Amino acid sequence: MITFEIGAGPSKFELMTALFDRKGNAGKPHYVVFKSPDGESEITTRINSVGIEDGSGESWLITGQVIKMKCGTFESRQGFAFHGWYSTKGRGGRIEEIPRK
Repeated sequence: MITFEIGAGPSKFELMTALFDRKGNAGKPHYVVFKSPDGESEITTRINSVGIEDGSGESWLITGQVIKMKCGTFESRQGFAFHGWYSTKGRGGRIEEIPRK
């Protein structure tokens, strides 16, 4: 199972846009990119749901699909579902792979 620590990610507006504007500009979907704390790795995702985590308006429970995972110059697994937590205030959090049944 893959766990990814988030050190940088989208603003609240970018997260909302990725969820509600599925087709984006010129028919291209909005993807959200999360970067690791060291900036060496990143995950490009499609967001499927956002829920309120603690009522602060800055902390979110998210689910989605990983489109691309890049670790340094190496591209690894992709196309798996995830769930996690993300703070738009601190731009950090964690996502975990949802195991296939």
